Amino acid sequence: MESKPARSVSLPTRPIAFGCGLSPLWLLLFLTVVSIGFLGPLGDKAAGIDGIPLGWFLLGLIALLTAVGFILIVRATSSIGLILPLVFLIFPALMLVIIGPAIVLIVENVVP
Repeated sequence: MESKPARSVSLPTRPIAFGCGLSPLWLLLFLTVVSIGFLGPLGDKAAGIDGIPLGWFLLGLIALLTAVGFILIVRATSSIGLILPLVFLIFPALMLVIIGPAIVLIVENVVP
């Protein structure tokens, strides 16, 4: 019995998916260059665990979500394989980049 070749994602779609997969890192770089003080709260030690700033944990989570999402995008063989990591890993990482500093500031002001 012959096996069917795996369907692959069309060639023009793959570079776009790669760019979208790395978009949290692009946004971090953009915000670092354009708005220097925006990401400043991520390094504040006032809100943290055992002296490690809360922002570092958020940056680690962003890196983890982005890495796993990008690996899944690279290995995707169908369009649904591209969409799912973008929706469930890359989009939440983007949201953490945007609201991460606000989370740290809220924790600093709420937790005594």
